[in-house]
Amino acid sequence: MASGKKQMLFMIVAGDRKEKGLGGRYITAEGAFTALRSRAAKFETTADAKAFATHHAMRLGDRLYIGKRERS
Repeated sequence: MASGKKQMLFMIVAGDRKEKGLGGRYITAEGAFTALRSRAAKFETTADAKAFATHHAMRLGDRLYIGKRERS
């Protein structure tokens, strides 16, 4: 990466937002819950994650939110 910026991936997380790090359960591409981060739907932007949540009638808030992590 020439710019030195970290690339991020976004996921929809179900759990307590106040806990450090991503925890709880994740939302899969099918809109189901999973405990495995590897099965979570991953998005390039927060707008993509919000559009997915809207399409699947999910209300984002304190218990269902968009989390981020560095791309590996």
